Amino acid sequence: MVGGDTAVPLDASAVVANVTASGSSGASYLTVYPAPGNGIPTPPTAANVNFVGGQIVGNRVVVPVGGNGQIEVYNHVGSVKVDVDLYGYYTGNASELGSAFTPLTPTRFTDTRVGINGSILGANADETFDFSGEGIAANATALASNITAVAGGAPGYLTVYPAIDASPPTVGDVNFLADTVAQDFAFAPLNGGNVKIFSSSPDPVNIVIDAFGYFSPPPPAVHVVANPASVPADGMSTSFLTVTVTTGSGVAFDDPASLTTTPSVAGSCGIAAATGSTNAFGQVTSTYTASTTPGTCTITATEANGGTTGSATITQTASS
Repeated sequence: MVGGDTAVPLDASAVVANVTASGSSGASYLTVYPAPGNGIPTPPTAANVNFVGGQIVGNRVVVPVGGNGQIEVYNHVGSVKVDVDLYGYYTGNASELGSAFTPLTPTRFTDTRVGINGSILGANADETFDFSGEGIAANATALASNITAVAGGAPGYLTVYPAIDASPPTVGDVNFLADTVAQDFAFAPLNGGNVKIFSSSPDPVNIVIDAFGYFSPPPPAVHVVANPASVPADGMSTSFLTVTVTTGSGVAFDDPASLTTTPSVAGSCGIAAATGSTNAFGQVTSTYTASTTPGTCTITATEANGGTTGSATITQTASS
C-alpha cells in the first residue's frame, strides 16, 4: 500500500521509489507494476531489478499506482528480500500543483576523483554538494541525476538526502562492493541548490554526479474564466467570473483580487462586481453584467500579494 497509507495521497497517479533486492537464493529479477483493482495480478514482461544470488542491488522506478493505492512487486524465481523506499509521487489530476520538470543537456556536476565540486567522501561520513552555480533554478526542489560510487577497499551504500536534515534517513540509494563502480538514477532532493550524500563504507568513496534535469515549482499564475464567454448586449445579461490564483507552492489563500475592464470599443464593457479574497481553493468569484454596446470586454484580475495578472474576454453580441 503506497497511496493513502503514507505521505502519498490516495489519488496519486504514480510513485517514485528505490527498489532493492538482497539475500536472494539465486539469479532472478523483480518487476514493479500497478496492482489491479481486483483479481489475480499478472506482471508485465519487463524487469526493474536484475540480480544474482546473494547480491544487494537497487534501482529507481517510477510506477503507476494501481487499485486501492497499491503497487505489486513480482520475483521471477526463488526467494529474495525486497526493500521499497518511497521518494515522491506524481499528482493525480490537473488541479493539483506539483513541480514541473526542466530537462538539461546531460552534464557532469561533480567528480571528486578530479576535484570537481567536492572531495572524496570519508569513512562513514557525509558531504554537502552545491549545485547553485550550475544553471538550475534557484527554487529547484530536486535534481534528476545519476549518482555513481567509485568504491575503495570496502563495501557500503550511499544515501542521498536534503541538506537541511541533521542526519541521513535509513535508506540506501547506491549499493556497492569493494573496489567496484556502482550507480543508480536518483531524484536528489535540493535545498537552496544543495544536497547531502552519506557513505556507510569504512573506506573513502569517490562520487560522480551527472545531471539530466531538475524539478521546480511553476511560477505564480492568475487564471480567469468567464461562463458564459458570450452574452447579449442588453444591459442585464450576466456572466459568472471565477478567478484562481496559484503560487509556486500551491493555491493562494486569502489573497485579495481586483478586477479591471478594457473595452474593444467605447461602451463595450459592462460592470464587473468587486471581488474579495481567495478561498481555500485559491478562488474568488464575481458577476459581470453586460452593457448595451456590442463588442468585447477584456476582464483583468490582479492579485494583491505579488501583482500577478490574468484575463478573460467576454463578447457582447447585438441584441435581436
